[in-house]
Amino acid sequence: MQDDDVRRAIAMLESAARHIDEEEGDEAERVAGNALEILRAAADGEAGSSIAESLRLIASARAVRGDRQGALKLVAEELAAFRSSNNHRGEAVMLLALAEIGNSRCGSKKREEALEAARQAISLFQQLGDRRMEALAQLALAHVHVQKGTKGELLSELESAVKVASTALTQFLEVGDRNGEGKAVHTIAVALFFQGNVDGAVKRAGQLVPLWRELGCRRLEALEQACVSEWELRRHQPQEALKAAQAAMDALAQNPQEAEAEEGSATRPARRSTTGLVQAANAYFKLGKSQEALLLAEDRLAQARQDGDFDSEILVQMALISAYLVADKVNEAVQASAEALQTIRRQDPQTRLHRRWEAEVLQLTAKVHLLKQNLQQAEQVIQEALQLAEREKDRKGLASVWLMHSSLSLSKKEHRMALKSAMRSRDFSRKFGSRKGEALALLALCSAHCSRGELKRGAAVTVEAQRIFNAIGDRAGEAEALRIQAEVRMVLQDFPRAVAAARRGRELQREICRKSEAWAAVQVAQALLHAAMAEEKQEMERRRKAKEQGTAGAHEEGPGADWFADEDQQERPAKAAYDRALQAAKDALSLARPWEDESLLCRGLLASAGAHYLCLEPEAAARSVDEGLPLAQRHRDASAEANFCLLQAQLAYSHNRPQEARDLAHRTSEMFAALQDGRGQEAAKEVLERVTPKSSSARRGSPVGGEPGYEEVEEEYWEEVGGSADPEPFNGPSKDVLSATVTDVALSLIGVESLDADEPLMDAGLDSLAAVEFQNTLSKEFNGVSLPSTLMFDFPSVKLLSDFIDGSLRESHSQQQALRGGGQVKQVRRTRIRKVPVPGYPGPGYQAPLRQGSTRAEVFIPEPYKGPAKDVLSATVTDVALSLIGVESLDADEPLMDAGLDSLAAVEFQNTLSKEFNGVSLPSTLMFDFPSVKLLSDFIDGSLRESHSQQQALRGQQAQESQASWSRAPTSEPSWTNREPSWTNRESSSTNREPSWTSASSTPGHEHGASGRPSTVAAVLGPYKGPTVEQITDMVKETALSLIGVESLDADEPLMDAGLDSLAAVEFQSAVSKDFKGIELPSTLMFDFPSVTQLAQLISGALHEAHENQGRK
Repeated sequence: MQDDDVRRAIAMLESAARHIDEEEGDEAERVAGNALEILRAAADGEAGSSIAESLRLIASARAVRGDRQGALKLVAEELAAFRSSNNHRGEAVMLLALAEIGNSRCGSKKREEALEAARQAISLFQQLGDRRMEALAQLALAHVHVQKGTKGELLSELESAVKVASTALTQFLEVGDRNGEGKAVHTIAVALFFQGNVDGAVKRAGQLVPLWRELGCRRLEALEQACVSEWELRRHQPQEALKAAQAAMDALAQNPQEAEAEEGSATRPARRSTTGLVQAANAYFKLGKSQEALLLAEDRLAQARQDGDFDSEILVQMALISAYLVADKVNEAVQASAEALQTIRRQDPQTRLHRRWEAEVLQLTAKVHLLKQNLQQAEQVIQEALQLAEREKDRKGLASVWLMHSSLSLSKKEHRMALKSAMRSRDFSRKFGSRKGEALALLALCSAHCSRGELKRGAAVTVEAQRIFNAIGDRAGEAEALRIQAEVRMVLQDFPRAVAAARRGRELQREICRKSEAWAAVQVAQALLHAAMAEEKQEMERRRKAKEQGTAGAHEEGPGADWFADEDQQERPAKAAYDRALQAAKDALSLARPWEDESLLCRGLLASAGAHYLCLEPEAAARSVDEGLPLAQRHRDASAEANFCLLQAQLAYSHNRPQEARDLAHRTSEMFAALQDGRGQEAAKEVLERVTPKSSSARRGSPVGGEPGYEEVEEEYWEEVGGSADPEPFNGPSKDVLSATVTDVALSLIGVESLDADEPLMDAGLDSLAAVEFQNTLSKEFNGVSLPSTLMFDFPSVKLLSDFIDGSLRESHSQQQALRGGGQVKQVRRTRIRKVPVPGYPGPGYQAPLRQGSTRAEVFIPEPYKGPAKDVLSATVTDVALSLIGVESLDADEPLMDAGLDSLAAVEFQNTLSKEFNGVSLPSTLMFDFPSVKLLSDFIDGSLRESHSQQQALRGQQAQESQASWSRAPTSEPSWTNREPSWTNRESSSTNREPSWTSASSTPGHEHGASGRPSTVAAVLGPYKGPTVEQITDMVKETALSLIGVESLDADEPLMDAGLDSLAAVEFQSAVSKDFKGIELPSTLMFDFPSVTQLAQLISGALHEAHENQGRK
C-alpha cells in the first residue's frame, strides 16, 4: 500500500511539472504540496529521494505565480537543511532550483549566483550518476548563459549557451526525456537567433512544433509558434509570420468543456489572450493591413476583459497602443495609453512585474505625445517614468527614459539638455553592461551634437556606435549607425567617407531586408551624386588654373569656354563619377518600385531625377520629377517636394523658360526657408542668379560720361531690403534661461548638485582645466558673444556671467537692427544702368605705345606658392606631437588625444605649432576640429596657401595702382615681399633673434642715439620717464610671489617650475597687463618669457617702444 502511495505521489509530481509548463502556478503548487505530504509520510528510500524534487516543483510554482522572493527563500532554507544533514541529492536538487529561479527577473547578482549553483549541481549529479538530473542542470546553465548573452550583448555567452544546451540535448536523448529534449532544442534556437543566425533558429523552432503538439503541451506549442512568427518577421517574411502567429493563438483556443472546467478558477494561464497577438499585429502591418491588426487587438482586449485576465488586458493594451501608432491614429493612441495606466494603477497590490509594465506604458505614452508634439504632456510623463525608474533602481529603465528625454529636449530646441540626457543614457547603459543601449545613446548623442553644429563630433560618435554594434553582432544597429554617419559626412562635404559608409550600410541591409536595402541604395546614389559634383568642381578649378598659366597674355575667353563648349570636345570633368552616380540611382529606383511604399518610391525618383539632370539627360529627369512630385505632395514630404520643385526650376532654365524658372525658384526658396534648409536656399538662389540680371533695354553707341569705348545697358537685379522701419524686438533668451544654462554647464564640469548664483565658480570647485572647457562651451552656447580671456576673473559668479552675456546679446541685436534698418529683410526687383565695353573697342587691357622718355610699371605676375610641401608639414606636426606624447611612432589618421596627448600637452602642442607656422591662426578648438596629424596638416597647408594668395592679391592691387599712373617712375618693391616665412628656416628659431628693444640701453642715456645726439623723440616728448628694468623686475616678482605663495624667487627661474600653475598664469598675465597699461602681452607669454628677468626685459622694451611711437605721432 505504501508503494502505491509513493507511485501516486511521483505521478502527481509529473502532473505538477506539466502545470508549471502551462504556467498554471496555483494548481502546480497544490498538486506538488499534496505529493510532498504523501512522500514525507512514506519516509522510505525512494520517497526520500523524491522529497527534494517536490520541494523544487513547489518553489518553481511560486515563481510562476510571481512570488520569486518566496520561492528563493524556500530554496535557501531547504538547501541549508539538506547540507546540514549531508544529503547530497537534496543539496543538488535545491541548487538546481536556485539556478532555475534565480536566472529570471531577479537581477544580475542573482544571475551570477544561479550560474555558480548550476555548475555545483552538475558536479553533484555527475557524482550521483543521475544523467537526467544532470541534463536538467546543464539546461539551467545554458539558460543562464542566454540571459547573460542577451542582457550584456555578449556573443561569447551565447556561444557557451549553444555548447552547453547541445550537451544537455545529448543527455536527454540518452535517457529518453522528450520534454527535456524539446526544451534543449528551443534553448539552442533562442541562442542562435540572438547570435544573428535567424535561419537556423527558425529551422529548429519549426521542428519543435509537432513535438509539443504530440506531447500535448499547448502552451509550449503556442510559444514555439510565436517565436517562429517573430523570427519570420525578422527574415521579412510577413505572410509566414502571420501564419505562425495565427497557429499560436489557435493552439490556446479553448473548447467548451475546458471553459466550463476553468470558469471561476484562478488557475488559468496568464496572458493566454496575448500569445501570438503582437506578432500577428506586426505581420498585418508589414502586409499593409493595419485595419486587420487593430480589429485583432481590440477583439483580444474585449476577450481579456471578459475573462478577467488582468495581465493579458495590460499586454493587449500595450499592443493596441503600438498598433494605433503604426496606423497613424495618434489620438486613439493617447486615449489607449491613458486607459492602460489607469488599469495598472487600479491593481492592488502591485508586483514588480506590474511596475515594470507601468514603466513601459509610460514610455509608450511619452512617445505618443512626442509624435503629436504635445511637449508639455510628454515632459510630464517622462518625469513620472524617471521617478518610477529611480524608485525601482531600474538602470535599464533609466537609460531608456533619458534617451527619450534627449528626443524631447531636441524638440524643445534645448540642445545642451539633449546632449546631457544622451550622456546620462549612455552612462546608465554602461553601468548595467548594455552595449546595445550604449550604442543607441551614442546615436542620440550624435543628434544632439549635430543640433549644436558640432558635426565632426557627431560623426565621431557614430563611428563609435558602429563599432559597438559590430562587436555585439547587431547588423541592423550597425546599418543604422552607418546611415546616420553617411548623412553627417555629406553635410561635412566629406564625400569619400560618406560614400564608403553608405555602401557598407547597403551591404548590411542586403543581408537583413531587401526593402531596407532599397532605402540604403537611395542614400548611396545621393552620396555618389554629391561626390561627383565635388570632383567636377575640383577638376574645373584645376583646368581653369592650367588654362590661365598656359595662355598668359593671350586673349581672355568668355564664360562660354566651358568643357561642354570647347571645340576640341574635351571630356567632361568627373564623367566617370557621374556615370557611377547615375547607375546607382537607377539601381535604387529598380529596388524601390516592387515595394508598395510610395514614400520609398518618392525618394528613389528624387535620386533618379537629380542624377539624370546632372548627367545632362533632361527628358528623363523631367519624367522622374513628374512622377515623384505628386507622391511627395500626397505623403506631405516637404523636403522631397522642395527638391522636386528645385529640379523643375533648373529644368525650366535649361529649356530657356526664364520666367517659369524664376517663379519656381522663388517658390522653392520659400519652401526651403520654411524647412530651415540653408543649402536648399543657396541652390534656389543660384537659379535666380542665372535668370537675373536680364537685359531689358540698352542705349548703345554713345560714350558714357565722356569715356570712349563704353555704352550703357539697363538690367534687372534682385536686392535685399528692410521690410519696415520698426526694429524687431529682442527675442533672445531671458536672464533666467541664461542663468540656468550657465549653471548647467558649470554643474556638469564641477560635479556638484547645486550652485549659488553669487558664489565664485573657482571657490565652488572649477579648476583651471575645467575653466578652459567652461569658456569654450559657453562660446558655443552663445554664438556671437565675445568672451574675454580673463572671464573667470572679471565675472567670477553665475549671476555676473549671466548679466554680461545678456548685455552682449542685446548689444549685438541692437547693432544688427541698426545695420538692417529694422524690419524684416525681403528681396525686391530693381533696375540699374551698367557700363560695358563696346565690342571691338580696345578694352582696359589695351596699352598704348609709350611716349618717348616715359616709363611704366611692369605687369604684375603672381608668384607661385613656395611654402612647405604637405609631407614636410606632416613630418613637422608629427615631430612636435611625438616629443610631447613620448611614443616612437604615430599613425597620421589616429586622433592625438587617443594616442596619449592630454589636455595640458595639447595647450603646449598648439603653442608650438603657432611658432612653427607663423601667421597661421589656430582655433581654440583645434584638437576637436582637427584631431589627427593628417587633418592638422591639411588645415595648416590650406591656411598657408590662403595667406599666400591674399598676399599676392594685395601685391596685384598695388601693381594695378602703379600701372594706372604709369607715367610715374616705378617704386621699389615693398620690403615685406623679401621676407622669408618663418617655416623656411626652422633651424634659426625666433628665440635666437634678439628682440628690437634689447639693443637699447636701459641706462638714463637711452634716449640718445648711437652718435650721442638727442633723438627726435627725445626732442619732442623729452626723455623716457617710465620705470627702469630693476623697478619692473621688482613689480613682476612681487606679483608672482603673491600667486605662487613662496617667500623668495630667483629672477632667472622659470615661473612654471617655481609653482605657477596654468590657472595662476592666467591671473598673473591679467595682473601684469593692469600694472603696465598700454602694452600688449602675447597669449604665449609664459612659454616665450618664462622667467622674471625675461619678462622685465620684454616689458621695458615695450614701454620704450610705446614712448618712441608716441613721439613719432
